[in-house]
Amino acid sequence: MKTTFRLASLVLGAALAAGACSSGASPSPSSPSAASPSAPASAEASASAAAETLSGELTFWHSYGSGGGETGALNKVIDKVKAANPGLTINVVEQPFDQIFNKWNTDVGAGSGPDLFIAPNDNLFTQVDGGVLEDLDDELAGQLQGFLPVAIDGSKVDGKFYMAPESLKAVALWYD
Repeated sequence: MKTTFRLASLVLGAALAAGACSSGASPSPSSPSAASPSAPASAEASASAAAETLSGELTFWHSYGSGGGETGALNKVIDKVKAANPGLTINVVEQPFDQIFNKWNTDVGAGSGPDLFIAPNDNLFTQVDGGVLEDLDDELAGQLQGFLPVAIDGSKVDGKFYMAPESLKAVALWYD
């Protein structure tokens, strides 16, 4: 389970960096040595980085489908995570958007399904109520500095985290 949460944090961070890159902004540094060019590259730092790599197998669902900007950014993130974690196998499975919640609920309820999925928070309360999501308070504690309060609040049910915010979309009703 910890590997899943660590991957979720990696994917979240990388997704934010990829999103920033695709909009023309500079990406955030991904390691202490990248953040500070003058930081010494020591054997101890290398050993620490190696100890942090992930291994095993994870299944990840998404419903981006079109192969457009979202899919391209997601693929870049996954490629970076795989490169940084050569012992980790990530099985990426596209699901139809109109079925991703039902499929998740059914599969997880039956004791199977993916380790992670990315989807809007539309069904968050229903999924928490149905017992198919775990409380992530401990795993996300101190990890979301700089996120907008609306993104934080939209990731919670009854004050507890059940998802990590990935992005924020503005929805509007247009009238002509």
